[in-house]
Amino acid sequence: MAPTIAMEFVASAVRAAVHSGIEQPAVLKMTGLTLEDITDRTKQVPLPQHIQLLETVAAIHQDECFGLRYGLNHHLSDFGVLGYVLLNSATVGSALNQLIQYFEVWQQATEVALTLDGDTAWFSYQITDASIQTRKQDAETAIAFSVASIRTLTRQHWCPKAVWLEHSPPRDTSEYERLLNAPVFFDQPVNAIAIERKLLEETIPLADRTLLPMLESHLQTFMAQREVGNQLIASVCQTIAQSLPQGCITLEKVAAGLGMSGRTLQRYLRDCNVTFKQLVNETRHRQAMMYLEESKLTLTEIAFVLGYSELSAFNHAFKSWTGLTPRKYRQSALER
Repeated sequence: MAPTIAMEFVASAVRAAVHSGIEQPAVLKMTGLTLEDITDRTKQVPLPQHIQLLETVAAIHQDECFGLRYGLNHHLSDFGVLGYVLLNSATVGSALNQLIQYFEVWQQATEVALTLDGDTAWFSYQITDASIQTRKQDAETAIAFSVASIRTLTRQHWCPKAVWLEHSPPRDTSEYERLLNAPVFFDQPVNAIAIERKLLEETIPLADRTLLPMLESHLQTFMAQREVGNQLIASVCQTIAQSLPQGCITLEKVAAGLGMSGRTLQRYLRDCNVTFKQLVNETRHRQAMMYLEESKLTLTEIAFVLGYSELSAFNHAFKSWTGLTPRKYRQSALER
C-alpha cells in the first residue's frame, strides 16, 4: 500500500495553491480530492499524490522556490494535536524529539532525526520510499517548515547555521540563501538544518505544561488505533496476494479468509480510509514489480498469477501504474 500523509498537510497545500492564483476546482482535480475530502481531517492521502501537487504548482508558476516560500508560511497548528504538543513542550529539544516520536502518525515512509555533532545539532528529513523520486518541492517545504517551527517555538527570527538539500542545485541559488538567511549546500545525503546545540535547551516561552499530558495521551491512543489498522491492512493484502491466482477476488472471500463478514471488513477499511479495490490494485502493483524484477516467469505467466484472464489486461493495468509496459519495466530493471 502506498505511504500516506495526513489531510491536515494536504488541505494546507491546497490552500497554498489556491492562494498562489490557481482556481480551487483545478487544484482539487490535481489531487483527485473533493471539497468534502479536504475538510475531513481524519482522512489520509497517498503521499505521492501530495508530493506531486507541490511539484505541479511549482511548475505552473515556474517558481523553483515555491516549496521554501510555502514552508516558511506553515504554522505548527497544521500538525493538529501534534502541533499543540510541540508548542507546549518544555524545551526546543524536547519539542523536536516529540515531533520525531510521533511523525509517522502524520506521514509515512519518512525518516526524521536529530543528530548531535559537537556544538551543532542536525535536524534531518528524508522520504524513504525509493519509488518517490521527484520530491524537490517536498524536501524544501519540510526544511522551510522546520525553520518556521523553531521560530514559532522560540518567538525569535531564528536562522540555521547551514542547510543541506539532497537534490542538485538550480542555476541561481541566491534566492535560497536570501529566504533562509543561511548557507545552502546541495547534493547532500539528506535534507537537514544545522542548529546551535545550546538552542535545544531553550525553554518554550508560552508553553502550558498542564496541557501536555492530556495531549500526549490523545496522541498515544491515536497511534495505537493506527497500528491496529495497519495490521489489519497488512493481513488483507497478504490474503489478496494469496488469492490472486484464483482469478476473481471479492471482499466477501477475503473477509471469510480472515474470519469476519464482508460488512465488518468493509467497515474496518472505511475507518482506515482505504477501499478494497485500492488494496487489490496496490497488491497487484507490488507483486507485479517483484515478479518482473526477481523471477523468470513470462509476462503471460505473471498476468495469470496476478489474476488477469488476458495479458492485454495486465499490460493496460501496469502501464496505468508506472507509465511503462511490463516488458519495458523488466528491461529497465535488468539494466540497473
